[in-house]
Amino acid sequence: MKWNETNCYQYHELKGPAVVSEQLIKARADLEAELRHAASSSEQKPLTEQIATVEFVLGDFNKERSLPRIYRELDEFTDRERVMARLAKDIGRGSDVIYHGTRALPAVMRAGKLIPPDWAECAVFFSRSPEVAAYFACLMGEKEERRSPGILILDRNSLRQRYRLEPNCYDPFRNEREEAVWGRAVSFRRHLLGVVSERNISEVLGLPKSPYLPWGFMGWPEARRRRFNERQASGQELVAEGRAAVRDLIVRERLLREEEVDRPL
Repeated sequence: MKWNETNCYQYHELKGPAVVSEQLIKARADLEAELRHAASSSEQKPLTEQIATVEFVLGDFNKERSLPRIYRELDEFTDRERVMARLAKDIGRGSDVIYHGTRALPAVMRAGKLIPPDWAECAVFFSRSPEVAAYFACLMGEKEERRSPGILILDRNSLRQRYRLEPNCYDPFRNEREEAVWGRAVSFRRHLLGVVSERNISEVLGLPKSPYLPWGFMGWPEARRRRFNERQASGQELVAEGRAAVRDLIVRERLLREEEVDRPL
């Protein structure tokens, strides 16, 4: 059923991973039924890949994990995500802002509104953290999806005058500093302070090495997927270089002060 505001408002109280898990199980059953009736390999191949994706996400839902003592933001950011977050933070500096990461920036800008998905939780999600928004904007997909990541930087005070922003915690293992507008589409143009796009990141870092996931990625063994993701998460190197530069500066300043103290009057 295609999304519309009436149905979305009616069912918006269904929240959390349990809702998504239930819908994924139903989606898997539908895909498996389609696969049984697929006649050619060209029809079977994309269905098999979609089923593998659903199985991967469901497996992540079913993992048993103990709640952390300290709730942290997402830890593993790529260099592109960090640059995108920094550019967004610069735009919002000095204002009370909130961020929305999207993987379809051109379509969103043409529409001028954010529409809840026609599956999963019926809400539009924002974050007070530019890093979290960048992480979700830059999630890679298949080549056919033609994703175009970006972040909208919005005036939070202005948005709150028009919409009810509710604190939300989808993932109990991370602090995503999330707020949501439930059961409504959000027209954002009058609240928009700026946009960061893939083009802005490429001006700083160049074109991405892997703009999309390789074919069959979700069906790879876990070790192979992990190695691919580790190659993408080069943000740790970027952070390490920055911290090393700061340490060198502190050491130089300390040595200069010591020389001044030891210098005879």
